[in-house]
Amino acid sequence: MPSALWVLALAMLVIRSAEVFYVPIMPLYARLLDTTVPLFVVGLATSVDRLGAVVVSPVAGRWADRVGRRRPYLIGVGLTAVASVLGGVAVGMVDLVAYRLVSGIGYGVLTIAAMSYVSEITSTKNRATAMSIFSASTLAGAALGPFPGGYIAESFTPALTGYRNTFFAGGLLELLVGAYAFLMIREHRRAASLSRMESAGPSRWWVLANRDVLAACLGVFLFGVGFGAFLYFTVPMLGPRLGFSPSQVGWIVSGFGFGHIAGALAFGPLSDRMGRRKLFGWTGILLSGITIPLVALTTSLPVMIAITLFVGFISAPLCGVVPTLVAELVPEAPGAAMGFQKSSEQLGIFAGPALAGASVAALDFTFALLGAGVVMVAGGLLFLLLVRESPLRRERVVCGDRTPQGACSS
Repeated sequence: MPSALWVLALAMLVIRSAEVFYVPIMPLYARLLDTTVPLFVVGLATSVDRLGAVVVSPVAGRWADRVGRRRPYLIGVGLTAVASVLGGVAVGMVDLVAYRLVSGIGYGVLTIAAMSYVSEITSTKNRATAMSIFSASTLAGAALGPFPGGYIAESFTPALTGYRNTFFAGGLLELLVGAYAFLMIREHRRAASLSRMESAGPSRWWVLANRDVLAACLGVFLFGVGFGAFLYFTVPMLGPRLGFSPSQVGWIVSGFGFGHIAGALAFGPLSDRMGRRKLFGWTGILLSGITIPLVALTTSLPVMIAITLFVGFISAPLCGVVPTLVAELVPEAPGAAMGFQKSSEQLGIFAGPALAGASVAALDFTFALLGAGVVMVAGGLLFLLLVRESPLRRERVVCGDRTPQGACSS
């Protein structure tokens, strides 16, 4: 694997960790800033950063295809770090929502730029493995971040001071590590013919004319709805009712990330070895949806952690194998394709907490968990029925594994 991949993976691990420091305390922070807002609005504040990623990811992908990866990456790091610090000085729901929106825009830009870079420096024979290593680094950050975030919040009194310092620490760490990666990684020198092809290639909206990409986007959108409802609202709000501290809630959330790391490192190489992508996408979504409602049957902290570990493991292909699939389905504009796929997932994660808040307010936590699972199952079935397998499998059959990439092209 290219050495630049490991530098980028390490940087993304720390950046992602800092970006999710707030997860165990975000709904509580929002309620402290404004005790009169309904749970639906609290859920919106929790997930509004995803809306920023939704809007910017397709644009960022096409931008990275055209101008390179380093500039979008640096701008994204700066935006998300500054917005995180500003989130710590919020005085009400309006400015908190605004800062989280900007943070999501920044994180969306830097993530798509980094994913495009990984796709660019790899081939079809190792791309899923490389993308999974990259994804595992961000997932490791997602697993580690809520834990120190919860402890930072608990280390200060009153509670509001601890919540604010959680945002300050995250922003500073993002800025330092992002700058380090920018200085260490050099732009990959693409062939002139490839650069011309990307510049003259399809617009970002043309990518959605590909039926398989569109179906994949719909499938991961439904996964995102269930995921956001489950992990970013229902678990943090259910925890205090069961007597869990912020750090214990952080362990439940982190369980998903640890499982995701193991799954990414297992399924990426397996996908490359088998030459298959689709199988890992639909099974990950479907089995996650079947498992999530089991949380409603227990009040045990270890059991809840075990459930999130499994869901994280089985859904890991959505962060490594599925982006590889959509990039290979539209090789003329891989950044734009991955941008739309990531945007769809983030749109679902944005909608999920607000829908969960409405479900909990109208019914109860059990219904919210069951609803999250049903939505995921629907997404898995849609992915199974409508998404085509990657052209990689056909190329291997026709050309053989030893044929250089592109040798079978007419």
